[in-house]
Amino acid sequence: MSSSVDVLIIGAGVSGLYAGQLLNEVDNLSVLIVEAGQIIGGRVRQNQGFVPWKIDLGGEFIHGENTFVKKLSDSKGWKTIPSFNPETEYAYLGRERKSFLFLNDKDVEYMMDFVEKSGIEPPKIDCTLLDHVVKNKVPFRVLGLIDTSYAKTWSTDIDKIGMREYIREMEKEFDLDNGEDNFRLEESYAQLIEYMSTNLKIKLNWQAKKVIYSKEEGKVHVVNQHGEQIAAKKVILTIPITVLQSADIEFVPPLPAEKVQAIQSLQMDSALKVILKFRAKFWGDNNRVFCCADCFIPQIWFDGPPERNLPKDKEVWICVGFIGGDLAANISTMAKEKAVVSTQSTGHEQEQPQKHAREGKH
Repeated sequence: MSSSVDVLIIGAGVSGLYAGQLLNEVDNLSVLIVEAGQIIGGRVRQNQGFVPWKIDLGGEFIHGENTFVKKLSDSKGWKTIPSFNPETEYAYLGRERKSFLFLNDKDVEYMMDFVEKSGIEPPKIDCTLLDHVVKNKVPFRVLGLIDTSYAKTWSTDIDKIGMREYIREMEKEFDLDNGEDNFRLEESYAQLIEYMSTNLKIKLNWQAKKVIYSKEEGKVHVVNQHGEQIAAKKVILTIPITVLQSADIEFVPPLPAEKVQAIQSLQMDSALKVILKFRAKFWGDNNRVFCCADCFIPQIWFDGPPERNLPKDKEVWICVGFIGGDLAANISTMAKEKAVVSTQSTGHEQEQPQKHAREGKH
């Protein structure tokens, strides 16, 4: 079985859908997206049923009021919920069992000054962020804050981030034009996926296994797991780098050696969420997010009333633990019960949360 299109996009995650949306606006251009899985959206997916609202299991926040997604949501009338900003962001130090507002701490000021200086005066020879921190004799307490505030936000570990990449990421962090407030889509990122996939032709359960380029024919033939073929003038790959690294797709002729080397040099770490549900709220109204140094869970945030409008007798809250890097890979092998109990132990000074926990999702 064979068919032909102008542009074939492999992967129906956000990148693939957006590419398809833009190309779909071009007159007389046939576009098809193929997806190996049974659903579209890639890592953007939701849980329904654990609480009365949809929980984003992948990307959750809109970082800034002047960003593409926030402007799009405003133009489409999608309701957004304020989540956190510098005045509601706290740090928690596990070794000291101490929490404090990010804006009111001398070590946070030290960290911010160090981060800014590192961007202005980067090391002459590339090294890891950990090497740079140690070389500059940054206090251990501040090292923990840098790890949880930056490395864990990027879903990795402080000893895996190269300084050049760190500086590029920090340039985005200090781009105040995006705004400092953060938001959620009330109906979750499912709204974005639905919007982006409108009027697109998508084939599910179509796993690309071989990409054959014919210079004489001027076309690319893509073969799936069942031997079915699609010919295209152009092919766009929007798949995880790990799929390319595992050589799950065969290229004929093979990709140039420099491309293969570049693909293999990139790293993509693990990330996961542990979500706990509570029937009572034990944190302060101003506590929206905690960066937890020296803790089992590096970052936690909360969701629920009053931002979620629920009947009084059905009020529930969730605490989301976000983990990245080696720790995420380790936790993914844990039994659900152990992961939930370990999450409950992170950063809870006000009250013992075990009294309120109903269930946990891992």
